[in-house]
Amino acid sequence: MKNLLLVLIFLVSGCVGDRLDFRHAGTVYQKNSDVICIKSKEGDVITYYLLTSSEDTYRQSLFFENYVQKKYPDHCFNLTLKQDVTYNLLYEMNDVKYRVNFALDGVGGIKQGVNNL
Repeated sequence: MKNLLLVLIFLVSGCVGDRLDFRHAGTVYQKNSDVICIKSKEGDVITYYLLTSSEDTYRQSLFFENYVQKKYPDHCFNLTLKQDVTYNLLYEMNDVKYRVNFALDGVGGIKQGVNNL
């Protein structure tokens, strides 16, 4: 019985290496009403990004680029945010993978770390 319990514990615990690839919290800010930027500094390089939205349950990408070398300050997207829509941005900057969810906050800005509205 102890052996069965021990095996069961290992089966339900998962693998130690099972983690989200994009597990670091990213940061975005609204430059103006139709431009969203990734917070970065001089010397930062983005090599991958994928932006999706809850409007179509994250199926279609709004912006996507892989194997790029977007250098600071070229870290902005022309995007008019919609009310009641959550956006998900995955990006790789300086070999670190980031994830950020954001949406309009109702007063013209954005709120980060939101899940579904």
